[in-house]
Amino acid sequence: MPQFIFQCPQIAACHATPEPLDARHLFQVPPSDVDLRAFAENHIVRLGINNPGGIYDPLISATTVVYTAFNESLVSESVKKATAKGLGINTRNARTALLGRLAAQHGLVVFAFGDKSGTYQEFFPQGISAYYAAPLDGLGTLMKRYLEAANTHLLADHAAEVAAITALTDAYVDARHMQRGAKSEKMALATARRTHRKALTVQLTRNFLIIASNNIDNPDRFDDLYDASLLPLGKGLQ
Repeated sequence: MPQFIFQCPQIAACHATPEPLDARHLFQVPPSDVDLRAFAENHIVRLGINNPGGIYDPLISATTVVYTAFNESLVSESVKKATAKGLGINTRNARTALLGRLAAQHGLVVFAFGDKSGTYQEFFPQGISAYYAAPLDGLGTLMKRYLEAANTHLLADHAAEVAAITALTDAYVDARHMQRGAKSEKMALATARRTHRKALTVQLTRNFLIIASNNIDNPDRFDDLYDASLLPLGKGLQ
C-alpha cells in the first residue's frame, strides 16, 4: 500500500510515542457500526466544508451513496431485530396459553377415556410431557395430531373445548410462522448491512489515500477532513 501519511494529533495523543497515521491504521481496530456511521457522516460534512473549487465533489458523491446504503441497512436491521424480538414474545405467550389449555384437556381425556385406553394414546401417545418438551416447530406438528383425535372423540360432547384448543393452536402456529419469517428477514438484512459496511470502509480508505496524495506537504489537513476521535484508535482503544 502506498505510504501516504498524515500526522494526526487526535490519535497520536492517545499513544506514548506519537506515530504518523497511514491508511492501514485507519480501521486497524474495527469500529462499531454506529461509530463507523458517525465517522463517515462527519467526514462527508467536513469534505463539503473544505472543498475549494469542488475538488472533493466526486468523493462526496461516492461516499454519500455508500454511506446512505449502509445507514439504511443499519436502521432496517435494527427495526427488524425489534420486530423479531416482539414476535418471539408473542410466540412464547401463545405457546404458554396453548399448553395451559392442553393440560386442562388432558384431565378431560383421562376422565372420559382413561389413561390406559387406545383413545388416550391417540391424544397422548408419549404422554403430555412430549408436548411440553417439543421444539417450537415440533409443537405445531404434535397439535395437528391432537386436533385430529379431538375432532374424532371430543367434538360431539365437548365442541367448545375443541373450538378453544383449535383457536389456540392456530394462534400459536401463526405466531411461530411470523417469527420464522422475521428471523429470515433479519438474517438477510444483516448480510446486506455487512456488504454495505465493507463498501463504505473501502470508500473511506480510498478517500484517505486520495486526500493524502493531495496534501503531502500539508499533513495537518487531516484534522480538517476527519474526526479521528470517533474511531477506536482515536478513543485510545487498541
